[in-house]
Amino acid sequence: MKAGWEKLKFSELFADPKKAIISGPFGSNLKSSEYQCEGVPLVRLQNVDRWKFINKNIIYITPEKAAELSSHSYEVGDILITKLGAPLGKACIAPEISGSGIILADIVRVRLDDKTHNKDFIVSQLNSEVISDQLKSLTTGATRPRVTLKNVRELHFAIPPLAEQEEIVEVLDKAFAAIDQAKANLEQNIANAKELFQSKLNQIFSQKGAGWVETSLGSATGGVSTGPFGSLLHKKDYIENGIPLINPAHITDTGIEPAQNKTVTSETADRLSNYQLGKGDIVIARRGEMGRCAVVTNREVGWLCGTGSFFIKPSETSDPQYLVNLLRSTVYREKLDQIAGGATMKNLSNKSLSSFLIPLPPLPEQKTIVQHLDTLSAQTRALESHYQTKLTSLEELKKSLLQKAFAGELT
Repeated sequence: MKAGWEKLKFSELFADPKKAIISGPFGSNLKSSEYQCEGVPLVRLQNVDRWKFINKNIIYITPEKAAELSSHSYEVGDILITKLGAPLGKACIAPEISGSGIILADIVRVRLDDKTHNKDFIVSQLNSEVISDQLKSLTTGATRPRVTLKNVRELHFAIPPLAEQEEIVEVLDKAFAAIDQAKANLEQNIANAKELFQSKLNQIFSQKGAGWVETSLGSATGGVSTGPFGSLLHKKDYIENGIPLINPAHITDTGIEPAQNKTVTSETADRLSNYQLGKGDIVIARRGEMGRCAVVTNREVGWLCGTGSFFIKPSETSDPQYLVNLLRSTVYREKLDQIAGGATMKNLSNKSLSSFLIPLPPLPEQKTIVQHLDTLSAQTRALESHYQTKLTSLEELKKSLLQKAFAGELT
């Protein structure tokens, strides 16, 4: 360790660690039925991120209930730390916008004396791998890893003199500002690449060339079928690592990605054979995000259309990939939105999707369009991958800077 630095337990930074480092109340002291739409704010896991407070979906309790729980209070300027979930130990400083309030059970509140230690230095160390590695070694719970309040109090920190803490914070602030700007530029480049591809889709499917006809989706294909109703498939039918069911969440921009806990036995699949997918079928969401669709490949043959999806059979007059590109385009997603019902969640009917009007060129031209779009899509994905690699490198640089900072190598 660098000369002049100390290795201390978190609790050793405070005269009274039991008052300085606290966690929220047990569930028996605060029930969800007591949550309000206004009053005294409660801080929970989703409000705490690395270095920043997320001021969204705040819940409240009455002032009277807050008074009962005053020993679990936080104030503006306190450090807030998560002790549940992944990653563990996300830390930020409670800002003015958060107000003062009560922390929930999976949050730790730290009240630090600014005159003794630099608050931003402590938060940066909490968000570093130096601390996260310690927390990982202490976790319990396979599904939702957690640590105890005692674990947090016993974390080991590398502590230099206050002046050096402040110098390190200044160096990190400048470096992180440059990294964040570079990340913002890369994210904008990714958005631009996606927008360019969508613009090309919209341009192609808005034209009306020679030989193009306007026809319904049902007429252009072998017909639209709805996935099994809930009465045919129950939670008790689900197993792991069986034959997958394809619902909207399993349909991605690049294909179909099943969930291994949403599968059924071969016996159930045989019982529901009318809903089995064949090569060239199109599986498309009937609820939620409109236009989410994919072509069934050899890998997915025999899988089942889920209750939240339709499947469209192929025909000799339409290319399935042409139809998928069309239905994924912004202009036709918007048209699907317009015919979908449902106030809370968009929902298509079989009738409305079957009668949905689309432009259909001759089959050879459809295949030419698909080849052109495949090339453009590959170029777009290559650009996105390139930018994502750079984003990953920037995150690694951030981690490296933090590692060096708390090893005494930045000053």
